[in-house]
Amino acid sequence: MASDRQTESTPVNHPVLGPAVEIYSDRRQSWGTLFLDLAFLCVALLGFVLGAGDLTGGTSSVGSLTIPPILGLAEIAGAAVVAAWAIRAAWRAIGRIRGPAFLVVGRDGFEYLAGNGPVGWDEVESVSDANSPDEQPRALKVQLKDPGDYARRHSLSPIDRAFSLLTRGDLVIGHETIMPVAEVQALMRKRLTEFRGVDRSGVAISPAAVSRTPKRRPQRREK
Repeated sequence: MASDRQTESTPVNHPVLGPAVEIYSDRRQSWGTLFLDLAFLCVALLGFVLGAGDLTGGTSSVGSLTIPPILGLAEIAGAAVVAAWAIRAAWRAIGRIRGPAFLVVGRDGFEYLAGNGPVGWDEVESVSDANSPDEQPRALKVQLKDPGDYARRHSLSPIDRAFSLLTRGDLVIGHETIMPVAEVQALMRKRLTEFRGVDRSGVAISPAAVSRTPKRRPQRREK
């Protein structure tokens, strides 16, 4: 009988990242996220309607002071933020549904579907989710060494820069992979550690070469 288990990943040879593993997205989770994003978009539209109604209702007055319709403006501003976030998230969910490749973890870095091109390990500080236990991350998050340098190097748009400020400079990759998030996080940490090990030494030295290194004998003192 054929197994119902979905393929989690497959090895690839990335032109920039070198030998890598291509990790697939879970389309069922992506469909659920898409419906949730559309629900948030409906909430944003309702906020626009309520805000427009408060604006057209005129100003209110307290004693001799005339107060502008601040509530309506606040509702419209909040609805605009929610709508922008929902549209961006829904577009990414559609991309995960259309293409199975969600994340590529390679020797020299990684690249994810909603990102802005390959990210080198030299740009990464750590891989962790501070909002959950280290052994059970709820989402895959990458902490950058210099978010400003990352924004310049990858030519982020003003919208992407704004979302980078909201995430405190972290790259929020997500959790919608067939492979468990904890395993993906462990794989990325392993590649980051391997890269730093090679980078610190400059040239990798094999254990056999070390064993062949001649030992210096102590010199005898002449009497």
